[in-house]
Amino acid sequence: MQSTRTGDPHEPARQAQAEVDGALPLPCACRVHERRSSLHSIPANRSARHVRARLPGLSSVERECMRGYFAIGVHGIKRDVNVGTLWRSAYIFGAAFIFTIERRYEKQASDTVAAFRHVPLFHFLSMDEFLNHIPHDCQLICIENNENAISLKKFDHPERAIYLLGAEDKGIPDSITTKHKTIIIESARSFSLNLATAGTIVIYDRYIKRASPRGNA
Repeated sequence: MQSTRTGDPHEPARQAQAEVDGALPLPCACRVHERRSSLHSIPANRSARHVRARLPGLSSVERECMRGYFAIGVHGIKRDVNVGTLWRSAYIFGAAFIFTIERRYEKQASDTVAAFRHVPLFHFLSMDEFLNHIPHDCQLICIENNENAISLKKFDHPERAIYLLGAEDKGIPDSITTKHKTIIIESARSFSLNLATAGTIVIYDRYIKRASPRGNA
């Protein structure tokens, strides 16, 4: 039996194309996919800033998340519980990717949200391999207790950044901290912070500062 519908036969194809055109492949945890259709009313010659300003319902925090990206990882980590907790925090605060360098753990169970399913996870075999694959125009920021380090409280996070933590027992090699910006988390006691805790504090600080009215360069 033939259908009696007389609609436009090209309508399904147009709807499929509109779905593709409206997609926003962003390395961010912002929930923009619910607002794709609003982009079709924005002229093609408008800048990304105009697009962010006109997305309906986006908070200032979500709009700022759409600028740049960040990643976080660890060199020589040996405790699986630390890496899982850090991955969970990275996913929650919108990391573009996560990584390890010369990892010494075999498995982990503390990543209860299975961040690797939503955020790319890279394993680099050596520091040289990692350094050779840093994205273009992206700053490497070391998180380490160092006498030449910048206080996190005064630090302006760059638009594109990779944050690197050192192993629990060895830290980041001096050959790396002397060549790249290093930040330190000031505290009331002289004890070192847990690795995952330190990483979470830094990316939360980025989240708060970049979502503020002033923003960061």
